[in-house]
Amino acid sequence: MTGRSTIGQPGPVRIEPHSSKRLSLGLDARASSVELRLTVLNALVAPQEPAKLRLILQP
Repeated sequence: MTGRSTIGQPGPVRIEPHSSKRLSLGLDARASSVELRLTVLNALVAPQEPAKLRLILQP
């Protein structure tokens, strides 16, 4: 079914810029709180240990 809304369904969004950094964003809005997981991999600083940031928003 084309044009169906994906709100409420978990879906990873991957953004790869032209630089050596890679950004991976996952959003899950099914729960009462919006959980935003952000993982940034910097190949220049720590190629084996990515920095992880977890933000939980409760309206």
